[in-house]
Amino acid sequence: GELLRFHAHAYVSEVFSAKQGWFFQKELSGGGVVANMASHLLFVLGWMFGDIRRVVATTRSHASTVDDSAQALLTFANGVTGLLDTSWSMPGTQMLDYGVTIDGRRGTLFLARERIRLHLLEAAGAYDKGWNEIHASELAADSAFDISPHIGGEAFYRQLSTFVAACRTGTLPFCSLAQGLNTQRMTDAIYTSAAGGGTPVDV
Repeated sequence: GELLRFHAHAYVSEVFSAKQGWFFQKELSGGGVVANMASHLLFVLGWMFGDIRRVVATTRSHASTVDDSAQALLTFANGVTGLLDTSWSMPGTQMLDYGVTIDGRRGTLFLARERIRLHLLEAAGAYDKGWNEIHASELAADSAFDISPHIGGEAFYRQLSTFVAACRTGTLPFCSLAQGLNTQRMTDAIYTSAAGGGTPVDV
């Protein structure tokens, strides 16, 4: 049914004190958790909802000199609005914990690393009214939502192999230049809004 809103998150337990190296120097890395971790989830949101139109965001540097956490209200061109919450300073999440909850007029979809859950107000297609669940083990090996089952895991291998295949065959990869640009616009708008104290940024 009609999409109403979404909530997305990306957490990991990684940064709890001052860090050294280029990764934590904004002039070299471009940013912190938003640029280096949440950008993968921003791509997924753009893939699902399309072009970004407006962003209102805040960031916090509570453990390092770059952004360690961020919250953003994202509005897409199709009118879908939702919240992104991200932090690499979240206790108890040694592996990357990410997910998206999408509310629609006919049900709610929960996308997580290990399973997909769908709650429908009425039966639709092959799915029953009420709860439906698909475990990650039931998905195809190249499932598009799989950001990375483990940090530095097989999803990065698939990303590289897809790029190589695109170069060899001359076919466009799954992630197009336009989708990459949309992700970059979201990332830039989050930082611009946060720098302005949460000022809305039209993209």
